Amino acid sequence: MTTGLQHFRAKKIGILGFGAEGKALLDFFLKHDIIPSVYDVKEQVREFLPPNFKGEFVCGAAYLDSLDQIDIVFRSPGIPRGIQKLLEAEKKGVEISSATKLFFELCRGQIIGVTGTKGKGTTATLIYEILRAGKKEAYLGGNIGAVLLDQLSTIDDKTFVVLELSSFQLEDLDVSPHYAVVLGIMPEHLDHHQSAENYFSAKSNIVAHQTPKDRVVLCADNQITKRLATGIASKKYWVSTQSIAEPGGYQVGGQLCFNLDGREEIICQTDELQLAGKHNWQNVLAAVVIARLAGVDIAHIRQAVLNFRGLPHRLQIVGTYNGVTYVNDSLSTIPESAIAAIETFLAPKIMILGGSEKFSNYRDLARKIAASNVRAVFLIGQTSPKIKKALQDAEYSGVISDDIDNLQDIVRGASSIANRGDVVLLSPASASFGLFKDYADRGRQFEQAVKKLIEHDETGQT
Repeated sequence: MTTGLQHFRAKKIGILGFGAEGKALLDFFLKHDIIPSVYDVKEQVREFLPPNFKGEFVCGAAYLDSLDQIDIVFRSPGIPRGIQKLLEAEKKGVEISSATKLFFELCRGQIIGVTGTKGKGTTATLIYEILRAGKKEAYLGGNIGAVLLDQLSTIDDKTFVVLELSSFQLEDLDVSPHYAVVLGIMPEHLDHHQSAENYFSAKSNIVAHQTPKDRVVLCADNQITKRLATGIASKKYWVSTQSIAEPGGYQVGGQLCFNLDGREEIICQTDELQLAGKHNWQNVLAAVVIARLAGVDIAHIRQAVLNFRGLPHRLQIVGTYNGVTYVNDSLSTIPESAIAAIETFLAPKIMILGGSEKFSNYRDLARKIAASNVRAVFLIGQTSPKIKKALQDAEYSGVISDDIDNLQDIVRGASSIANRGDVVLLSPASASFGLFKDYADRGRQFEQAVKKLIEHDETGQT
């Protein structure tokens, strides 16, 4: 480890953005006697610096102006790679890096990278659970969990490291993981990447630097993902719920199967899964193929798959009140995941949509809502006007409510018009910032609102 860090000891290091990754980076560098500078627009983050921190802290509106005075900038994922000051510093010879890139450079383990526009958190977590069931030493991190820099000393060449990788994390990489999973890709985060092509370019780094010794599992049902597979050096495997995908995993009737070496094996019946929704079948197939390539036997794969319940805030049933089921899908931050949520529940639905802007297109979601048994839509947040217009353009005939600005009152409003057997579905199709700290905070507030609704009924309050 010390040898791997020699490159940084003679350099001026800057950490740009002092969120979770920035704090993990600072702790890591200080632990190895490297003192970086910290750059953040918010002065109040100073209180999170260690009391004995001896490096420079730069904050305020002009915090980016002195980036060209350091040698290596470690960019936090939330700061766009293409901002002018960062590009200007790079032109002057400043190296742009990140916590993810540093981890790749120093990690001795076998990295399994998972990306896609939706489903990557579920898939990464399931891969981790299968590896553990198969008695493999494994860590889970990246966008879904810890930065894992502090675990580097415990990771050897037999350790698997499963990383959920967002486009923000991938855009700095000039190295790819040993194993990659690329699920369906739809244009997203265009506020950050500026164009769909830039978003695609960032995603492509997960396979662009793979070698013939590496492996990738790709979604055969997505045209953008198939485009990404063109010209890469690694051995390709496929997953599909629409056709037989060989070598790879696929759905046949009510069964999930895989065939990697000319012999088909059945994973399970689809109705045995505890994961809700047909869209999750593809996630299961991808996790199974990667785990099999990593050496886990089919018995342990089946055990983990059948026991897996999914992620918090992803299609979680919160409770039932007056015969109405309340579902927390706060992790849904794009229209495609909200469409998948609609398809998961056959019952009539009342949906809660909206949040902060990611510059998504809501046309297909609105058409899906208009063509489905969605009885009412409650809108909240910055994207409300855009979603409302899309619903109107799709000639949606249900109720649209856009005048309530908190989840507690929205849950009460949904309850007042819901019929027995309905599903009240929080699947925002938007980011959470502004009204909430993050998607988890949004999900918790929804769960609390449902809990209050049920408690009021049980205590006889009105």
